Amino acid sequence: TAPCSRVATGAVIADFIILEEIGRGGMGIVYLAHQISLDRPAAVKILSDTYANNAEFVVGFIKEARAAAKLNHPHIVQAYAVGEDDGVFYFAMEHVDGETMKDVIKREHVIGIDHAVTIIQQIAEALDYAWKEQRLVHRDIKPDNIMITRNGRAKLADLGLARVAGDLDDSESDEVMGTPQYISPEHLTGAPMDVRSDIYSLGATFYHFVTGRFPFEGKSATEIARKHLEERLTPPEKVNPAVPEAVSQIIHKMMAKNIKARYQDAEELVEDLRSFRRGKSPSTASGGVRPPSGPLGKKTLMLHTKTGSYMAADPGVVTATGPLHVQTSTAGLHSSGSYTHTATSTHGLKKMTGEREAKRKLLLIIGGCVLLVFICITLIVVQQRRQAAAAAAQEKKRKEAAAAAAAAAGQQSGVTEPTATQYSKLIDAVLAFAEKNPDQESKILEYCENFLAKGDLPKYACDRTKLAALMTLFIPLDEKLRVVPGRKLAREKYEKLLAERRSLIEAELKRKQQLEQQEKQRQEAIARKAQEEKNRKEQALQHQQEYIASLENERNRLRRLFVEDVIRKNFKEAKELFSPALKESEKAAGRSKDEMTAAEAYKKWGLDMQSAVDWAEKIYAVINNDGSKLTGFQLEAKPGAYGKLVQIKNGNITVLTLGNEQITVAVDQLPVKQQIRLVKRIAELLGDESGAFYYFLAGGEFLFAADLAPSDEWKSELSKTALEYFKFKFSHGSDSEKAELQRKFRSMQELKDAQSAISATQ
Repeated sequence: TAPCSRVATGAVIADFIILEEIGRGGMGIVYLAHQISLDRPAAVKILSDTYANNAEFVVGFIKEARAAAKLNHPHIVQAYAVGEDDGVFYFAMEHVDGETMKDVIKREHVIGIDHAVTIIQQIAEALDYAWKEQRLVHRDIKPDNIMITRNGRAKLADLGLARVAGDLDDSESDEVMGTPQYISPEHLTGAPMDVRSDIYSLGATFYHFVTGRFPFEGKSATEIARKHLEERLTPPEKVNPAVPEAVSQIIHKMMAKNIKARYQDAEELVEDLRSFRRGKSPSTASGGVRPPSGPLGKKTLMLHTKTGSYMAADPGVVTATGPLHVQTSTAGLHSSGSYTHTATSTHGLKKMTGEREAKRKLLLIIGGCVLLVFICITLIVVQQRRQAAAAAAQEKKRKEAAAAAAAAAGQQSGVTEPTATQYSKLIDAVLAFAEKNPDQESKILEYCENFLAKGDLPKYACDRTKLAALMTLFIPLDEKLRVVPGRKLAREKYEKLLAERRSLIEAELKRKQQLEQQEKQRQEAIARKAQEEKNRKEQALQHQQEYIASLENERNRLRRLFVEDVIRKNFKEAKELFSPALKESEKAAGRSKDEMTAAEAYKKWGLDMQSAVDWAEKIYAVINNDGSKLTGFQLEAKPGAYGKLVQIKNGNITVLTLGNEQITVAVDQLPVKQQIRLVKRIAELLGDESGAFYYFLAGGEFLFAADLAPSDEWKSELSKTALEYFKFKFSHGSDSEKAELQRKFRSMQELKDAQSAISATQ
C-alpha cells in the first residue's frame, strides 16, 4: 500500500522510514523514523513549506545542521544527516527515549538541588564542547531543549537554531530567536553573542529549576525583556529557602547583566558546580557575584519598540543591528505574541540622539507658539469684558438721568405720585379678607391666584408696595396648599409606580427563577436519562462480553474433551459434545447483534469440529477395518524396509519389501513421514486430502497436523486446541502422561504456555 503523502507513516525519505509524528516546532515537524542503513531509530525534522521555498533560509538550515553534525558529545543530541529528497528538506538526529525538562518541571514544579546541579553541569559541559570545537552558540537554552533519557542523562537538543559565532559577527542584519523568560541581555539588544550568552540563559533555566518560578515575569514579552535588561534579580534563596547560598551565588554570576561579570567560559562554571557537589565552596564564594545596585549601571539607553514601549540597555554593548524577534512562551505570561525590537549601532545611537534633540527643540518652539496664542486670546477676552461692563455702566447712568429728568418734568408740570389706584385697591380687598378670615386659606389662595391671573402690572409705587405684600401672603399659602400636596401626590404616584415596577421585576425574577429551575430540572432529567442510558449500555456491553466469554470458555472445555474422546475412539460422544453449539444461535435470538454474531460463529465452529470428528472416524475405519484400496501403495514400513502395502487391518500394516520379505507393523509405529503419507493417501481416497489434518487434530497428533492446516483459521484452532489439551493434562493427567507430553511435544510453544499458566495458578 502506497503512503498517502510524502511524510505519512511508511513513507521513505532518503535513508529513513517515517513512523509517526512526535512534535512540531517553528521550522517544521519532527517525526520518529527508522534509519534503514544502520537499522536504528532516529528523529527526522522536515522543513515546512514556508521555509523550504526560501533558498536563503535553506542554505542556512543546511549549514547549521552540518555544523551541529560535527559535534559528538554524550550530552548533545547527535545529528545524523541533513539533505533534500524530492523537494523535502530534512535533518535527521538521534532519537532520545525520554522527556524534556519542561515536562519534568510541569509535573514536579521544583527540581531537587542535587538533581538540578547535575543537569546544569552536564549541559554546561555540552556548551563548553560546542563552543570550543565549532564556536557554536545555541541561542535558545531553555527546559524545552534539555532532554532527560530514561537512565537520567541530560542531553542538549535543537542545535538547529545555533549559528557559528563568526557568522553572527559578520552579519549586518541578524534575526534573533529566543524565549523571553530565559533570553540574555545582549540577545535582546543585538550585541555580539558567545558562550557567555548561553551561560546566562542556562542560569535562568537553573533559577527556574530550583525555585519553580521564572527569573522575571510580566504581562508581555516586552515587559519581561525590559526586566532582563533593567530589574535586579530576586535571590533564589528568597523564593525557595532550601536553595543553598553557594548555588544562589553561582546563579547570580551566571545571570550577571554585564557579560564581563559572568563566567567567561562554561568550563569555569563546570568547575564551580563540581566543587559544590564535592562539598567545597565554589570560586564565586569569594564575592563579586551579586548584581550591581542599578539595572545596568547609570549609563542607559532607551530602545524604542514598534509596540510603543521602551527598554533600557547599556550603550556599551549595543553594537549590532537588526530586528529582534522575541518568541513568547505561554508559561508564566498573561498574554503572548511576537514583538520586534530594533537595536542600533553606536553611530546609529548618536544619530538617533541628534534626531531626538531636534524633535525636542521643535516641540519647545511649537509649545511657545501655542502659549503665545493662548495669552493673546486671553487678553482679547478680558478687553471685551471690560468694554461690556463700561457700556452697561453708561446705560445705567442714562436711565437714571432719564428718570431724574422725568421727575423734574413732573414737578414742573404739577403731576404727583398717587397714593392708591384700582390695582392697589383690589390687593387691599384680598389682604383685608385674609386678615378677617385667616382660617380660610384655600379661599385666600384662590383670590390671590385670580388677581395674579389677570396679568396686570404695577405702575406706581403704591402698586408695587401692595403687590409685595400680596406675594408675601401668596407664596407661603401656595407652598402649603398647592406645592406641598402636589409634591406629596407626585411622590405617592411615583412610589406607587415604583412599587408596581418592583412587583413586575420581582414577578419577572420569580418567572426567570422558575424557568431556570425548570431548565435545571430538565437538564438533570436529561443527564439522568443519559446516565441511565449509559448504565444500560454498559450493562448490555458487560452482559455481551460475559456471554461471548462464556462461549469461548465452553469452546475451551469442549476442545479438551473432544481430543480425549477421539483418542479413546469414542467418536459418537465426541460429536455429541458439539450438539449444544448447533442450537446456540436459536437460544441467542433477541440478543444484541454482536451476541448473535458470536452465537453464529459458535454454531459454525461446532459444525467444523463435528466434521473433524467425522474425518477422524472415517480414516480410523480404513486403518482398522478395510484398507484394500491401499494395496500396492509404496511406503517404508521401518528404516530400510521399503516396499508395497499388502494389507492394512486392525491398525496394523503389512508391507512386501523389495527383498520379498513381509513386514507387519502398527500404523502408529510407522516413521513420522510415512505415517503422514499414509493418512494423506487415505484422505485422498475418501475425497479430500485435508481430512488428514482433521484426523491428526482430533487424535491429538498436533505436530503431525501443524503443516497440514488447510487455512489460517484452522492453524489458530490447532494452537488453541493444543493449549487447552496440554492445560487439561498437566492439571489432571498422571505423571507418565505428563512425561510423555513433555517428550513428544517439547518443541511446541503451546506446551510451554500451558506449563506457565498452570504454574501461575498454583
